[in-house]
Amino acid sequence: QANASQLKDDDIIINADEILFEKQSSNIKFNGNISAKSDIYQLFSDHLTYNNQKQFYKASGNVEIISNDNNRILADKIKANTDYSFAELEKIRARIDSYFITAKKLTKNKENYHANSSSITTCEFCKNGKKKILPWQIYAKKVNIDNQNQNIYYNHAILKLYHIPVFYTPYLTHPTIDAKKRSGLLTISYERDSLLGNKISTPLFINLAPNYDLTYAPSFF
Repeated sequence: QANASQLKDDDIIINADEILFEKQSSNIKFNGNISAKSDIYQLFSDHLTYNNQKQFYKASGNVEIISNDNNRILADKIKANTDYSFAELEKIRARIDSYFITAKKLTKNKENYHANSSSITTCEFCKNGKKKILPWQIYAKKVNIDNQNQNIYYNHAILKLYHIPVFYTPYLTHPTIDAKKRSGLLTISYERDSLLGNKISTPLFINLAPNYDLTYAPSFF
């Protein structure tokens, strides 16, 4: 047992208030003010169990992961490889790419994400520490963010405007924000008009040819 100590491994450095070495296994337990750092991410939590032989860890209590691409995930629990190529997280709130996501469970497999009982939006959840009523949000039973093919897929999706359900579809897909030029729905936009009131636009981009295109943007007041 060691107090206020640090563990250095090939792939990760872990600091904690307390470290416990289990003689009968390859597990090392960390408690209190945990910070773990690798070349590609940082992790903070209250408790962490690390297995050096399997290059695997699980953590719980105020879990926060910040990756080098500025993705940030808050969770109750996480199980992951030390290289962060695979991870399972429970009860998450996250900023992934340009999206703000909540989910009962989130699985990361390399650059792709799979979420259960999830919501997704491009609007920030909070402003000055206070929760916001979001202009739009998609709730879905399952959400797959496929960064390799630059698509997002939804199963049993409900579009909510200011928390009011306005549209349901059993299946929905659209390109990711950084996808190459192609036809599909663009990001929903919101405006407030002094005469007409609130306006929601759902633009549809049509890629007619490499050198010209068309955007059709129906609006709802």
